[in-house]
Amino acid sequence: MAQQKIEMIRLRYITLISSLREAPRLAGADLRRTFCVNLRDLREIISEDLREIIYYANYKLRTMKKYVITTALVFFTVVFTFGQAKEERVVLALCRQKFQWMIHGRVDSLESVLDDRLKFIHSTGWTQTKRELLSDVKTGKLNYQSIAVSDMEVRLYGTTAIITGTGTFSGTNTGEPFVVNLLFTEVYVLKNKVWLLASRHANKMP
Repeated sequence: MAQQKIEMIRLRYITLISSLREAPRLAGADLRRTFCVNLRDLREIISEDLREIIYYANYKLRTMKKYVITTALVFFTVVFTFGQAKEERVVLALCRQKFQWMIHGRVDSLESVLDDRLKFIHSTGWTQTKRELLSDVKTGKLNYQSIAVSDMEVRLYGTTAIITGTGTFSGTNTGEPFVVNLLFTEVYVLKNKVWLLASRHANKMP
């Protein structure tokens, strides 16, 4: 479209130049009239067509901007979704690994994934702090012998991850054996690029 308009302006300019070349064969009044008509026509065409060319160029620019913005949004959505899925897998793997450390009494490893303000709430309402949980696991007062998780999912909210799951927990507490089916919720927070367990709550399942 823009090329066509430019070509029309070029042809009208050629016509104007041709009229000047015919000047010797024209009388003064005829020359002025012919020149003015062609010059006026050329000016009107240029003015009108330039507006159309500018409008067309702006339209193409707006279209290109929309395309670039849409492409960028799609790209960042894909990147964000991929990154979120990756973090979800990391938190789920950490939760499962934490259960293994509790079973095997790996207190040093367990400590590295517990937030200093941890609230570890059992299905009986018994609440432990980070220090209390580590101490009881280390001394064997709380001895997990088996943790079989049957279902678990995670939801991410920025630097917070919430895990809900079900499983069968067995072991001994102060020498007394227990086997319970639990519905549990664990809240992890991201600090210095490390996920830490900040809260845990469990309920007995019927």
